[in-house]
Amino acid sequence: MTGTAFFLVLSSAALHASWNLIAKKRRMTIAFFAALASVGAAWSSCFLILRPPPSALLGLPLAMALLGMLAGQFLFAFGLGASYRRLDMSSAYPMINALPLPIVAIASAVFGFGRSPSVAAALGMAAVFAGCLFIPLPSFSSLFGGKSPLRGLPFVLATACGTALYTIADSEGLRLLREALPAGDRDAILPLRWYSMRMAALAPALWAVVLLLPSARCEAADLWRRRDCSPFAAGLCSSLAYVLVIAAMGFVDNVAYVQAFRQMGLVIGFAEGALFLRERVTAPKIAGLFLIIAGLALIAFSRACG
Repeated sequence: MTGTAFFLVLSSAALHASWNLIAKKRRMTIAFFAALASVGAAWSSCFLILRPPPSALLGLPLAMALLGMLAGQFLFAFGLGASYRRLDMSSAYPMINALPLPIVAIASAVFGFGRSPSVAAALGMAAVFAGCLFIPLPSFSSLFGGKSPLRGLPFVLATACGTALYTIADSEGLRLLREALPAGDRDAILPLRWYSMRMAALAPALWAVVLLLPSARCEAADLWRRRDCSPFAAGLCSSLAYVLVIAAMGFVDNVAYVQAFRQMGLVIGFAEGALFLRERVTAPKIAGLFLIIAGLALIAFSRACG
């Protein structure tokens, strides 16, 4: 992995953690997420206009991929907002970003999207799940009695499942786009072309929900009345994080290494919660974070060596 790739991945991880910090501080709502998605849809529309999707791509498979992506994004938005209302960012962020990798690996093996996990990957998944149990604990002794500190975990799991669902749908959509294009047109901006298509579907769908729900309309009106630019700042960080990851893939021999080093964002998100939100740092949080990072490293490098 080159120094350029490392810098791009580190910058991407910092931007991703930063948009989550904004969402935690400003309260994540469907209106917030719609405004956030609009930023990505706005700048990426140039790819859709200048390089429209081929006619061979249009049809039921594409529609199913986009519907899967929308379902995953809506579940993600609901889960993220609920998680951040119940848990510290330094607790929720590492779990939300760690759990999708083993969930995708398990789903891929069960439904035939990929090969069965290796022994190293299975050990990595066990470490991730163990870390997710430790992170919310105020102390190690609270795992065995007293008031449950794990009340936010169902929403964390919902967020992770949403991420896993839209990740699988994105992978399928990208595959469909690649197969529909002639070999000479499969260039480095192919992922950005898919990104423009997904955002062109996501942003209008989110705003449609905002218009349908009275509470969401009130939230959107409140954002407008306060001239709150935080959703747009979060959208800029989110979309730039995606672009930098795509750029980093051009500087590595195996994209699994990009996936592995993206997990630096877990430490950044943990640190931002502790530093900027003054969240308590406990021994179980540190132990859980270590287990998650070790588990993700095992999963990612087992793929790189597989």
